[in-house]
Amino acid sequence: QIRLCAKPGDAKRIGRQIMQRPGWYEMQERIMFNLVMQKFLQHETLRRKLIDTGDCEIIEGNTWGDVYWGAVAEGAVWKGKNKLGKILMRVRDIVSA
Repeated sequence: QIRLCAKPGDAKRIGRQIMQRPGWYEMQERIMFNLVMQKFLQHETLRRKLIDTGDCEIIEGNTWGDVYWGAVAEGAVWKGKNKLGKILMRVRDIVSA
């Protein structure tokens, strides 16, 4: 069902209704890293755009309050763990080496 969703929000809504596998919270960052790495290894255009960000900090900014994978602007300050932004920067380091 999730794979067939047209919008990310629909997939998220369905995902919240299912029981998560044991140990999910311990493995979710590793899984996200592997998926993001595959995305940039398989798509040259996207890889080039990521590399072109240089050594800039990447922040997964959002307006829906996701402070785990992203961050929310509070004035001039970003609040959140920004896990996806950090993963993108790690992937950038690897694919640009």
